[in-house]
Amino acid sequence: MNDLVSSILILLSGLFAGAINSVAGGGTLLTFPALMLAMGSVEANITSTIALFPGSLAGAWSYRQEVIRSKKMIVLLLFPSIIGGTLGGLLLIKTDEQLFNQIVPWLILLATILFLFQKPLSLWVRRFSQKQIDEEKKLFQQEQLQNKAELANSTAPDSRHHHPRLGIIVTLMLFQIVVATYGGYFGAGMGIIMLTTLAFMGIGDIHHLNGVKTILAGIINVFASGIFVFSDLVVWKYCLPMSIMAIIGGYWGARIARKLPPSYIRILVIMIGLILSAFYFYQEFKGR
Repeated sequence: MNDLVSSILILLSGLFAGAINSVAGGGTLLTFPALMLAMGSVEANITSTIALFPGSLAGAWSYRQEVIRSKKMIVLLLFPSIIGGTLGGLLLIKTDEQLFNQIVPWLILLATILFLFQKPLSLWVRRFSQKQIDEEKKLFQQEQLQNKAELANSTAPDSRHHHPRLGIIVTLMLFQIVVATYGGYFGAGMGIIMLTTLAFMGIGDIHHLNGVKTILAGIINVFASGIFVFSDLVVWKYCLPMSIMAIIGGYWGARIARKLPPSYIRILVIMIGLILSAFYFYQEFKGR
């Protein structure tokens, strides 16, 4: 394809990816195939990750209040996120181009399926987290009544608090390494997986869950991006302009989000993902 046409498509994909990420997520499904018009699949994935990274920082800042209240959980999952993000980045730069081309259709299909179930999963997370909050309130009220009874009997009050079981915490930390590895390797749909698993920790409402998810995703991208920068596989002549376009798209996308239902954007992302996965599956079988 003509270099000028490729460059225009890459810039437009960055613009729309930034807008889509600010509304529903899934921008990687636009930038990755667009970059593949001008470079190999591994370089395209790496360049896409770096280009869209600034947008995740903006998202993290918007959730700063929720992040402060959930700092204990962030600290708990910080090390697993660092391990996974670094491991995913290392795996990607060590992956043979031909092998990655075979994996690409499956990665896009997985990301598309995750976006397909994003809404029902988000509703479940919202209800589950609210149920946990209600249970916490009920437990707190019971403990208050128990403490009053013990004080009346001149007994020292019990200072127990509800915390997730150790087994759940260990399982979540191990699973976070797996999720972070996927995030460092490809990334699309990572936030949906994280949001679902974090719901089991009783962090709070959906806003607190989103805050923790956004910060952890940013940490994963930081360490994966650090690996990519030193790998000399980032195509900077496309990465920097795409990043600028993604920031512009993110700003306007946030404004459009107030007028346009996010479900419309999510349907568009799912359709694009299905078409792309079908196309890459066809290309893979055709090449055999």
